[in-house]
Amino acid sequence: MKRKFFYLSILSMAIIIPLTTMAQTISIEPAEKTYSAGEIIPISVMAKDVSDLYGFQLNVRFNNDVLSLYTAKNPSHNPLYEEGELLNQDEAETYISIFSSAEADKLPEEDRINKITHVAEDGTTLMYVVNTRLQTPDVASSIEGVSGEGKLVTIYFEGVKDLAADAESDIILEAVKLVNPDAEEIPATIENGKIILTPAVAVLKGDVNGDGKVRSNDAFLALRIAVGLIADPTAEQQEAADMNNDGKIRSNDAFLVLRKAVGLIAAPALVDSSPATPLKVRLNKTQGVDGDVHALLTVDNPQAVGSADIKIVYDASALVVTDVDAAGQDGALLEANFDTPGVVQIATANLNAFDGEVLADIHFKTLQPDKAVVELREIEFFGLDSFPLDAMIIPDRNLLGQNFPNPFNPETWIPYQLKDESEVSIQIYDISGRLVRTINLGRQSPGIYVTREKAAYWDGRNSAGELMASGLYFYTLKTKSYTQTKRMLLLK
Repeated sequence: MKRKFFYLSILSMAIIIPLTTMAQTISIEPAEKTYSAGEIIPISVMAKDVSDLYGFQLNVRFNNDVLSLYTAKNPSHNPLYEEGELLNQDEAETYISIFSSAEADKLPEEDRINKITHVAEDGTTLMYVVNTRLQTPDVASSIEGVSGEGKLVTIYFEGVKDLAADAESDIILEAVKLVNPDAEEIPATIENGKIILTPAVAVLKGDVNGDGKVRSNDAFLALRIAVGLIADPTAEQQEAADMNNDGKIRSNDAFLVLRKAVGLIAAPALVDSSPATPLKVRLNKTQGVDGDVHALLTVDNPQAVGSADIKIVYDASALVVTDVDAAGQDGALLEANFDTPGVVQIATANLNAFDGEVLADIHFKTLQPDKAVVELREIEFFGLDSFPLDAMIIPDRNLLGQNFPNPFNPETWIPYQLKDESEVSIQIYDISGRLVRTINLGRQSPGIYVTREKAAYWDGRNSAGELMASGLYFYTLKTKSYTQTKRMLLLK
C-alpha cells in the first residue's frame, strides 16, 4: 500500500517560570500502540526537561491512508485538539489554531495573513497554521518561559473505518523549533511514535463491561473512565462508553448509558435542558464540627442538569481529601478521583435530573487552616438530552489579579473576579498618587474575568487621551463591597 503522508503544523508561545537547563526532548505519546479501525486516537506531543520554553513550532507527519484528522463537532478546517497541562502552568491560557491544507482556503482572507505552508516532496501543499499564542494573567516583571515536563498538545485522529487487515502509520515530528523568550533556538532530541490499526470488532454501545447487556454498572464504569480511575481502558471499552461518538468519555456518556439501560435512549428529554441563562456554579466552603473543611459544589438550576464533569484544585500542603459523596442526591451516580494531591476530578450523572442545588460534598482533613484554599478550575455541564449547557463559575471571593503583560507598552489587561453583582470601576494612579484614568466597567455579573476578552483593558492613555510616560503606576479595583490595589510598570 502506497503511503500518503500528511503534515500537521503547530505553533505556540508561553510566558511562565524557568528551571535549570537540561537535555530537552520532544516526543510522541503513545510511542507505539494498537487501536481498532474507526477508533478515535489521541496523539500527544510531549516535552521532557524543557527549560525556558517561550514558543514552539513543529510538523506532525502521518500516513493519510491509515489516519485522518478528527474534526467532529469542530469547524471542518479545525482538527479536534486539547492544550497540554505544561502550557497551562500558573493559570496561563493557551491559544492554538491548527488548519488542514484541504480546508485552509475556506478561511477568511484576514485569517491567512500569518499562515505557514508546508510542501511535501511531490509538491502537494499539506498543512497551514495561523496565529497562536500563550498568555498568563499573572506574569512577573520580565518575560519568562515554561519549564519542566508534560504535554504540549493532544491532536485527535480517526483510524480508517473499513480496514480489512492490520495497517500502521508512523507519527513523525519534523521541523521542530523551540525558542526561548529572546527568540533564541533551543536544541532538542526528537522521539517519534507509531500507531497500529486492527480491523474493528463489533461493540454494543453502552456495554462497557462486555457482558452483552447494558445496565447501571456500565454507567459506573463510564464515570470511572471519565475521571481517570480506569487509566487505560481497552479500545472496546472506549468504543462502548463513548455513547455520543465525540472521542471523549465524559459524564454525559454515562448519562446516555443509564438512559439506554432503562429503554429511554430514544426518548425526548423530560424537561427543557437549555436554560435561557447560564448555570451558576459555586464551591462553598463550610467548617465541620470536627474542624475539617467541606466544599459543597452547588448549581442554581439543578433540574436542568443530567450530568456534570468537575475539576477542583486545592493546596495539598494544607488539605487532604478524605471522601467525596453525592450530598444526598436521590438516584445520582458519582465517581471521584483524588489520587493526585491537589486535584479532585468528579463525574456525576442522574437519570431523573438533580433535585437539590448541592451536587457533591468534598470532605477535607485540615492540616493548615490558614491555607485551606479550594477552587473550581474546570466545569462541564450537560442537560437531559446529553448536550452541553452554558455554565459559569461563581467565585467565593472578590479578587484583583496582576495585569498582563507586565511590563507593558502601551496596552495591558487587568484581570479580576467577582463573587456578587456590582458596579465595577478601575482607577489608575501615577507614582505621585495622581488619578490619571478611570475605567468604568458598568454593572458586572458575578464571575471570573481573566482572559483578554473579559479582563479590563487599558491603552496606556490618560483621561485626555495622551499616552503616559514610562514608569510605575497603581491600579485599584472598586466594587460596592471590595477595593484592592496593585502596581504595574509601563516600559517604553
